[in-house]
Amino acid sequence: MENDILTSLRLGPTVKGGKIRISNMEPLTLTQPQDSLSPLVHEAVDKLISPTGPQDQVLAIEKLLKCDMSDKLNKMFIIKIFIESLVQLNAKAQLRNKIMKGLYMIASLDWNSYEELMMGELLEVLKHPAAASGPTVTVLALIVDSPGLLLDKPPQHHNTKILDMEHESVNEGPIADETELSWHFHNSLGQAIIQSLDELWNTSFKNATSSVSANNTLQLLQTLVKSACKYIKQVDQQTHNQLHDNLEDLFQMIFHVLLDVSCPLDFRINCGQLYALLYSVINKRSASQLVLQVLNGEILCKESKEKTKLTKLTQLSIFNGILCNTHGAQLFSSMSEDGRGISEAIIQFGLTSGLQGNDGNVAISVSRLVQSWVLRAKDHSIFLAKQKDDIYDNDLKIIRKIMQPSSPSIQQLIEYLWLTWDHYLDSVKHMIKDIFQNFMKTEVTLFKDESKSFFFQICETLLSPSCCHKWRYSAVSIIVQSIGAQPILTAYNELPTQLLCHMKDHAQASCASELLETLFTVHSREVTTEIWQELWLSVFLDNYSQEMQVFGYDSLLKKLLILSPSCLNVALTTLLESQKVFKGNKLFLLILCAKIGRGNSTFKCKESNSKDENRKLWKNILPYMMIEFCLSNSDESIQMAAFNLLCESSKSTELFEKEELEILLDFFQYCLSNQSPTCRQQVIRGTKKIFSRIHEGIAALSHNKKRKENEVQHIIGFHKVFCESLFEQMLSFLHCGANFMRRGLALQILELFHNTFVTNSGAEFELKHMYQSVDVVDTLIYCLGDPYENNKIISLNLLLIFSKEDVPLPTGDKVKSLLDSAFEMASSCRPPDTLTASYIIKFLMNQPDTLQYTVTEEISQIDKRSCNSLMCKFIFSKLQAEVDIAKLNLFQCASSGPMYGLLSCLRMILLDVKENDFVKDYESWKSLLCEVIEMCFRISEIVAPVVRNDSPEGHLPMDLNPESLGQLKNVLQQSIGYHKADDDKLAISEEAKPEVLVKAQAVSAQMMLLCAWRSIKEISLLLGGLISTVPLPPQPYAILNLKEIVAIGKYFLTQMVEIKHRGAFEQTYVGFGKMCEKLWCCEDSKLKKLPEVWLTEVLDAINAEGSGGMCATRRSAGVPFIIQAILSSEPNINGVHCMNSTIKTLLKFSSNPQYDGTVQRVHSFNILRALYKETRLGDHIIPFVADGVKAAIQGFKSKTWAERNSATLLFAALITRMFGVKKTQDDLHKKNAMSAPVFFKRYPELYDFLQLELENGSKLVTDGELVPGLYPTLLLLARLAPTPVEGRNSAISMASFIPYVLQCAASSILQLRVLASHAVTPLVSLSLLPNILNDMCKMASTGNQNQLHGLLLCLKKLVITYRENIQASEALQRSLENIIAKLSWAATESNTCLITCNDAIKLVSEVLKSNIISITCPFIDNITKSCLNLVTYDCSQVYDRFWNLQLQHIPGATLCQQSATEYLLLDCIKVKHDIIQCLIRSPNYDVRLIALKQALKQNIKFSNLTTEFMNRLYEENHQECLILIHQILSRTIKYNALDIIGLNIKSIEDCMQDVMLKLHSETRMDVCSSMLDLLSVCLEIIIKRKSQSTNIYTVISEWVKFLLVFSTSEQPDNLRTVVVTSLMDISPLIKSSLSGDIRLQILEMILYFLQDSSHEIRQLAVKVAIGLLQNSSETKNDSTQNVLLETYNDLEPLKAIEIVCKGIAEAKLPKYLSLLVKVALQEEDSEVVGVGEDSERMFDKGEMNVFSEQLLLAHAATQALKQVLQTWSLEEKPMFDKWMIYPHILVTECEPKEESSIHEKLTDRLEDTLSLDQIITLLKEDMDIIFSQISSMNSKSLFSVRNLDLWILRLSCRSVLWTGITGGDKNILTEETKYWLQSKKEFLSSSSLKPYFVKKVIEDLS
Repeated sequence: MENDILTSLRLGPTVKGGKIRISNMEPLTLTQPQDSLSPLVHEAVDKLISPTGPQDQVLAIEKLLKCDMSDKLNKMFIIKIFIESLVQLNAKAQLRNKIMKGLYMIASLDWNSYEELMMGELLEVLKHPAAASGPTVTVLALIVDSPGLLLDKPPQHHNTKILDMEHESVNEGPIADETELSWHFHNSLGQAIIQSLDELWNTSFKNATSSVSANNTLQLLQTLVKSACKYIKQVDQQTHNQLHDNLEDLFQMIFHVLLDVSCPLDFRINCGQLYALLYSVINKRSASQLVLQVLNGEILCKESKEKTKLTKLTQLSIFNGILCNTHGAQLFSSMSEDGRGISEAIIQFGLTSGLQGNDGNVAISVSRLVQSWVLRAKDHSIFLAKQKDDIYDNDLKIIRKIMQPSSPSIQQLIEYLWLTWDHYLDSVKHMIKDIFQNFMKTEVTLFKDESKSFFFQICETLLSPSCCHKWRYSAVSIIVQSIGAQPILTAYNELPTQLLCHMKDHAQASCASELLETLFTVHSREVTTEIWQELWLSVFLDNYSQEMQVFGYDSLLKKLLILSPSCLNVALTTLLESQKVFKGNKLFLLILCAKIGRGNSTFKCKESNSKDENRKLWKNILPYMMIEFCLSNSDESIQMAAFNLLCESSKSTELFEKEELEILLDFFQYCLSNQSPTCRQQVIRGTKKIFSRIHEGIAALSHNKKRKENEVQHIIGFHKVFCESLFEQMLSFLHCGANFMRRGLALQILELFHNTFVTNSGAEFELKHMYQSVDVVDTLIYCLGDPYENNKIISLNLLLIFSKEDVPLPTGDKVKSLLDSAFEMASSCRPPDTLTASYIIKFLMNQPDTLQYTVTEEISQIDKRSCNSLMCKFIFSKLQAEVDIAKLNLFQCASSGPMYGLLSCLRMILLDVKENDFVKDYESWKSLLCEVIEMCFRISEIVAPVVRNDSPEGHLPMDLNPESLGQLKNVLQQSIGYHKADDDKLAISEEAKPEVLVKAQAVSAQMMLLCAWRSIKEISLLLGGLISTVPLPPQPYAILNLKEIVAIGKYFLTQMVEIKHRGAFEQTYVGFGKMCEKLWCCEDSKLKKLPEVWLTEVLDAINAEGSGGMCATRRSAGVPFIIQAILSSEPNINGVHCMNSTIKTLLKFSSNPQYDGTVQRVHSFNILRALYKETRLGDHIIPFVADGVKAAIQGFKSKTWAERNSATLLFAALITRMFGVKKTQDDLHKKNAMSAPVFFKRYPELYDFLQLELENGSKLVTDGELVPGLYPTLLLLARLAPTPVEGRNSAISMASFIPYVLQCAASSILQLRVLASHAVTPLVSLSLLPNILNDMCKMASTGNQNQLHGLLLCLKKLVITYRENIQASEALQRSLENIIAKLSWAATESNTCLITCNDAIKLVSEVLKSNIISITCPFIDNITKSCLNLVTYDCSQVYDRFWNLQLQHIPGATLCQQSATEYLLLDCIKVKHDIIQCLIRSPNYDVRLIALKQALKQNIKFSNLTTEFMNRLYEENHQECLILIHQILSRTIKYNALDIIGLNIKSIEDCMQDVMLKLHSETRMDVCSSMLDLLSVCLEIIIKRKSQSTNIYTVISEWVKFLLVFSTSEQPDNLRTVVVTSLMDISPLIKSSLSGDIRLQILEMILYFLQDSSHEIRQLAVKVAIGLLQNSSETKNDSTQNVLLETYNDLEPLKAIEIVCKGIAEAKLPKYLSLLVKVALQEEDSEVVGVGEDSERMFDKGEMNVFSEQLLLAHAATQALKQVLQTWSLEEKPMFDKWMIYPHILVTECEPKEESSIHEKLTDRLEDTLSLDQIITLLKEDMDIIFSQISSMNSKSLFSVRNLDLWILRLSCRSVLWTGITGGDKNILTEETKYWLQSKKEFLSSSSLKPYFVKKVIEDLS
């Protein structure tokens, strides 16, 4: 028996199996066995029903198979159990495979009895009442997917004959013997299929209540239809005859499904396959008759005996089915009645449909049809090519004829491919690419070498410069695979470089990389390795730039290097030996190659023999020093590449080397202030990998028995040290002076740290103690006040996790203090404070002590689950108090309790409550939420007068009369935050000036508006969130009933209709959108219909006369948002019928003449605009685009301005929807365009409409009328672009538009002529260009100036567009020359109209620049003389007195002079050199501007011109020209010898003095920038020439003063860049001779530039710092630092700061030491950065320098100071400059106190120096002031202290400086000072909250 089983398993079919995972226990409901069956069966069934693990079910199956199969009852029951299990199991369940193997085993033992039992059990399943909803599908799928289960006998019972129908993969196996049971079974199965299809389609799918249920039903339908197809194919003809009636019924049912418009596309296509199969089985005839019927669009319905019209989708689906079910020989040989083959008829119909239609479903259906056709052609071609018999010759000739490249079908196919390749649907694009690939293979199979020339011609077309389609490279990449890479590379040798350059452009990067990869892959198989490496390595390594990295350069390089084993070594060697390895892109490439080498198992680097060298090499590839430098490089891409190199590993358990961890710690210390979001994401991703590797590696190491214990502990030890150090480092970065980037990354890393090491750490790597500290908790609580919400969220998440762990959280008074602070901030009028309050309350919600301060009941009686409701009630009570104030005086409420803060707190708590919690405390929540909703409605009514006012931004419901001034003053004081002692700061009285009252009113109005619209915002978000969160009817515990939900909906509608403030109705839209999303998916039918009801009400209101109370201005305010919220949330179950009907209604309103001039049209335009812009509507709105364009263009013709304005906005939205967002600034750039054939293919209705608009409009233009509709029409045409690969047989001809556009170009309206010239270019294809030029030649003799101007504009655009084509064609050049010869008079003085003269000169300039006509043409001289007359009429030689007298008064004179100037400055125009001098002197500044720009561009070096520029420097009064003169002189003087350019040192000195004089009074920053640049260049020349007549020191000192003025952070970036660039140029020249003061000023500037907000400025500052410190007096004794500076000149700015500070300290001079103290104490201007005395939060740094970190700068300065003081000899005492430190001491800013004599000591001293003891005394006095300011920390929360961040930052800087000066040595301190220190430490230790940085202050003072 066992041998039989083994044999059967070996001979049976292969069934996929595998291990059963623990998570895959399958719940089964099975029939219980009878008592008569064996105990083994009982035991096995019990295990199947109730397994303890998945293995139990597997063992149960094996036990059942061990039962005695000779017992019929056993076998019958086992088969029954197996069938019941299979019906219930998922298709991919692993247990299913085990059961299938068991059934095959049973069948192999006795097929006849097995067949009888199997059919009987399957019939029982089919008889089940619920069979139609699923089991029928499962049974049918079982039968067809595993034919051996029933249809095929095992091999030992019969010999299976495998039929090979040519090359078709059709499995037609024999069925079982013709028994009565077999017939009955097949009949029952057929009836079950029909019944299941009927119930699933007509009942389950059409009545689905949700998209989930609809999708599940659709999946069953798909499986049913596919299985039915397989079943019909597998049974034989006799069974077909038996099933004839069932097949007829199924045929009719499938036909009705195909006709149903709601049928989904995928299901329709599958039904088409089944329909075609049933047709051939039932009618027993070929498909040709069916093809003819479908082509005619009508099929005779047997039920109604009438012909039924077929939709386009139905036709395509049936054709697709015919292709799938017809043999290749029959498909490509059968002829239809019209003489065409079946295949030709089908493909031509499909291609025609694809070229004419725009519908997305049609596009997908056509692409699938074409794909199937090409696949059948390919398979049939391959089959025929393999045959050697002559009988197939005729078939081969037929298919060759069909597939001939010149045949109509193939020409149409190619046109379809080109037009559809860049389709807006991704699925279509992918299929088009697959079609072309298979088409190419078919052509190669049939025509071999002939096809290669055909495809090479396609390549030439696609690679031509005139082809601008981004998909062209994708097509060429497919062709290369066939014709090879070498022919392409030979013909286009610059192609690889061009493609690599395209990697910078996001639009072409993907296609370019695809072609590049194909080229180098195919090329590697065609040439030797050496040739291949020489070409491709040089291309990739020499042409790399940073822009390519974003678009996949690294993955492309990886593929290139992996192709050849030696390629990687060659690349690494080349880069390492490069002299520029430490600069630029080479360094990034080196890191990239090392990363590729490490990840490539085939790569083997050369091992070094030196052990010492090996120790310094990372992975034996790169030196550690190189990686460390890359990590500290200022280039972000290099920095991130090196970081990822260390983080990533192919082995997840690979631990780090100690050197790696040290380098990484250094990286985290210096490089977390990255301003690039992308880089910050990479840091987080890399850190996660580091933590994961350490966690998994330590776990694996602990279980590794091969390692020694000491070695294991050592490895674990230094990894643990790294983690602890990193944790401390991140915590220290949360100080108040850190910038946003550092704080954000530190918090994210702390979160990762906790999730990795605390949550899942084992005993061997325990790190929980890191978080079990009060300091950590206090620091995170402090971070809840961070101004960036993401940081608040991370802090809150960590604190909430701590509440579940053993972490010391706040209790008692600390909780009360936090709670008081939270509610104080919740009532603040500053929105950031209210957000902070919300997060604090969310944190306190989880603290047990919170309840005792919010409720009066006993804590023990309160259920924990009701904490949320209790807190909500507490907040509600406070909100009620604020509402009571608002009822009486909204103005008072806006300042003292603006309501929105408490609403925000309430919303954040309510929306966190889970649905189950609402149910558990149902009554309490129901009553509370009813009160909350009522309160929201009351608040809305209170603030309504403000947000509904026509001018809400300036509305103030009170007059500023004398009686209200006192109230206004009190309110302002309360809101702004002045104390009583500061009353004099805000004086508002009856005698106040008008401007004071206006300012007070503006502040008050804004405060009132802020209160109003933010309250509306919070109410809307709260109500919308409640609807989407709480249980709704028909749930038994529904919190809200139908009435309340309707009321909320009415509230939203009212608000969006009546509110005028955009911020308010936008937030209302968000809440309403959430509500609609929930209601659309409700089970309750009344709720589900509410959005549709509201939609109808709004549309009816729009249609009603006057549109109710809707706002017709402000783009209809909130009305479009109502429609947008309802339609964008509508589920797409059975189509979006609401959207379709709504847009049709709106289009009717906007297009119907009866609404002309009414408000309805305005609303319709505005709503349509919002819908077309809504991305969530996706492709559903595409079919309505054409009608929208028609409506918008008709709207331009309206008589009212409001309609025209709305129509304009709608048209702009449609342009974006059709052409995509702008990719360049120029709207009409080719990157923003679409080819005309593609456009009209997508929107065919617009072809006739636009043509008619142009035709009618051009007639009116001819009559001299104004036609507004022409503007959008021409603008739309101008956005099109001609395509060089247009098909010849296209039904779309653009030539018909040209005559009308040319008529528009003759309009009397200038702008219309300009638009017509833009529109004519895309209409003229290359083939039409000669004819158009000939027509224009005939029009060239016109005397009509308007027609002449239009002709000139059109000619110029055509020349620019087809420049290269005209250059290559002599005929076109001759035509153009004839035209210009006729028009040349217009560019001379013969033409009195300077507007046409201007464009004529521009046209001639363009053709001359393009070398289209020769300079020797006779008319060129006349034009040149005329241009000279235009621009030289005020010089000594005047050619025409008329022009001299009248030119200034002629329209267009300025433009004409500009064009004439540009013409004269062309390279080909030979005029005297003095013409440039004359142009520069022209009184017209536009002429001077053009001449100066040209001089700057050409870098003119003539001596007389340089002198003229110097003269103009003193005379020029136009600032733009002055800037250019400065730039020209800077470049000329800098790069040329003085004698060559005609200058001497005296003239340079005079120039410098003049610039300095003017620079004092210049206010325009760009002029200052150019002046400063010129000043630096002059100074550089004077220094190099060592002029004796000038005091160099005085000049340098004056220059440095200017730099100091322009180096502050409030100056523009470009000006600061000039300053740091000047420093970079001059510093190396003067560093050896600089005096101490000047050098000190430069070093100070460098320090602040190193913390500039601009990354570019920081990089330049690094270079300046390194250049200044190399071999300088500061570093002369430090050889190591000199080597470092010489080698690495591109460091991270923070590291450079440390080097600069160290260099300053090494000087050991009083002023140098004082600079370090100044740097540690200096603060930025409080007015600039927003941290003054009246600032609320330190983190709100404004828009200036958000990068600067004062505390880090103080650390660097004091560390350098500390090191130098430690080396100071005892004999000498360090001294400090008093006047450098004095301004930065807080003591000097305070009023002198009686008990302090520090003021007297400072002011009375005559000395200019301070000793170390005096510095310590000053610091003590300073810190006493700070401690007095923050003394409230003992009794109040951290958040309650005014300006606490500023004072804590000051204290931190001074404590750091204290440590640096004292050096940690208490011996230098007096006993009094020690006592003082102890008192301050106790003071800080007793504060209620001690963040980590306060703890650091305590440590510093210790």
